[in-house]
Amino acid sequence: MLFAISTGCSNPFSTFYSGKTFTNLKFDGALPAEPSVNPTVYQVQDLEIAATERLQDGWRIMGLSSWNGPVMWTDETKNASEQAKQIGASLVLWNWRRAGSRTGSIPVTTPTTATTYTSGTVYGGGGSASYTGTSTSYGTQTSFQTMSVPTYDYEAIFFYRRSLPPTLGVYPARLTPTDQERAGTLSGAVIRIVVTDSPAAKGGLLPGDVIVRIGDTVITDETATLRTIDLYRGRLTDVEFYRRGELLKRSIQFGDSSDIVETRDSIWWLK
Repeated sequence: MLFAISTGCSNPFSTFYSGKTFTNLKFDGALPAEPSVNPTVYQVQDLEIAATERLQDGWRIMGLSSWNGPVMWTDETKNASEQAKQIGASLVLWNWRRAGSRTGSIPVTTPTTATTYTSGTVYGGGGSASYTGTSTSYGTQTSFQTMSVPTYDYEAIFFYRRSLPPTLGVYPARLTPTDQERAGTLSGAVIRIVVTDSPAAKGGLLPGDVIVRIGDTVITDETATLRTIDLYRGRLTDVEFYRRGELLKRSIQFGDSSDIVETRDSIWWLK
């Protein structure tokens, strides 16, 4: 995740955005559906859970915004919606949480006055006389006052819809030691998310299943999974996978549209 210090009055959802636009997705062949005229924006308590639920519902991630800074005294929903319109996203999830504080000093200038008192005696041919007087000068002095400003981590995820169903509808990730132990295999790709009503869901695949073969291709990691899924699009294909140590096989009718699915590299919680 990218974190930066927000400054100025610009829209931070735009300034710190990293990802694609509707035009990029069309050029890449991702087949995005036309974006909503008025994007939906939700502030959520747990961004990871909320985003996972949207991915299960068939939404796709277009990009992310993240930064660290003081509290925003602006309309976050309006700013997020404006950025969504600029890039062609239809849905935004965002949240913020206290991160810490930054300590610094600011100059404080105060006025000063200085009064000078004079007195004395003068002598002349007619005798002597005493006098007194005052004079005042004006100025300023500057001191530095220490202050602490609370800072917050802001995160936002921008989503789009595809115009066609997915080829398979899974989000694969690299096997962790726990996945390897549970499945009883050292290679393959673990399914973290299964899209609702996708070919994978209809074929009986579940989150936690470890795919080891698709058709005639042995699956070694999540990247091989994505490459192989595209090779078998539109075909009835055998998928072999481990579930709680048992090797199973399902024949699944793959969708016939080319599909681009995010891996754990673009979805940070797919670990």
